[in-house]
Amino acid sequence: MNFRGNITWISLERGYGYISDDDSNTYIFHHTNILPSKGTKMLSVGNLVSFSPGAGVKAGQAVEVKLIG
Repeated sequence: MNFRGNITWISLERGYGYISDDDSNTYIFHHTNILPSKGTKMLSVGNLVSFSPGAGVKAGQAVEVKLIG
């Protein structure tokens, strides 16, 4: 199942950030192993992404995160 949201905070140095889920308006943890779209090199706040829910070490997290557009 895929969801959409926006990157609300990211630390490329630390390797993680948060996505605001469009459907539930909640924040979801993610690691920065995000698959960039063609021509995109860096993630930044405000990027629109799609993702699937997955299991994390302490709680759920976004997996298979992909930049949209």
